[in-house]
Amino acid sequence: EVADRLNKTFGRDLYTEKNILISGTHTHSTPGGTGGTVLVDLTTLGFVKQNWEACVNGIVQSIMRAHNNLQLGRIKINIGQVDNCNINRSPASYLNNIDREQYKYNTDHEMTVLRFESIDGKNEIGMMNFFPVHAVSLNSSNLLVAGDNKGYASYLFEKSKNPQGTLPGQGKFVAAFGQSNEGDVSPNLNGPKCIDTGLPCEFYTSTCDGRNEKCIGCGPG
Repeated sequence: EVADRLNKTFGRDLYTEKNILISGTHTHSTPGGTGGTVLVDLTTLGFVKQNWEACVNGIVQSIMRAHNNLQLGRIKINIGQVDNCNINRSPASYLNNIDREQYKYNTDHEMTVLRFESIDGKNEIGMMNFFPVHAVSLNSSNLLVAGDNKGYASYLFEKSKNPQGTLPGQGKFVAAFGQSNEGDVSPNLNGPKCIDTGLPCEFYTSTCDGRNEKCIGCGPG
């Protein structure tokens, strides 16, 4: 659908399924019903065209904005280790991995950053970040649409790079926080706790007095 809409503006040969790359992620704080399959759309009681349209239109608009701002540039890459930013949400299950001794941590701590700059290196154009962590810093008590931790990171990064007073998403500098191998990786560094006692949940079953409803991931925030 994205390619079809772009074809109406740019012709059929410029943007196709062969050169459009969509980096997918998700949060638990956005409208659903956009998957097109029964299992994915079960929580919204089916497909929701309005939400799907918002996603498709947003992708199309972002590609069109990028196309209209094409320029020569350079891409730099940096890879480093970032600690204390994620935990394994299923540590008991992880112990069943026969190759676990090969790794220092039970989650991946590697962050990759792509820096986009002008051809002379004097002007920053944007950045793209890849780090493994689920965007579930906001729990089920949140009733507002939100981009969660990755959306907030993008907002703060763009705010720091664009002129003061620039509206979110309207600045020349673009910061994208994508997803990598998130697996069983949680941002809730304080671990799962029982909401009635504040004590850690049972390690092997993630329950509190035999019930999983009382066990939630906690903090920071």
